[in-house]
Amino acid sequence: MSEHFKPENTAQLCEAVKWAAGAGQALEIAGTGSKRAIGNVMETDHLL
Repeated sequence: MSEHFKPENTAQLCEAVKWAAGAGQALEIAGTGSKRAIGNVMETDHLL
């Protein structure tokens, strides 16, 4: 099951990216996600 991370500032964003990279976890980085259904579906561990 993937987790959804919603960082409130750049420090939290950096920490989430560092954690994912160190743990070998794939992140999907999305804004509002309005275009997620267009194109190929991404297989990721977490949504940022």
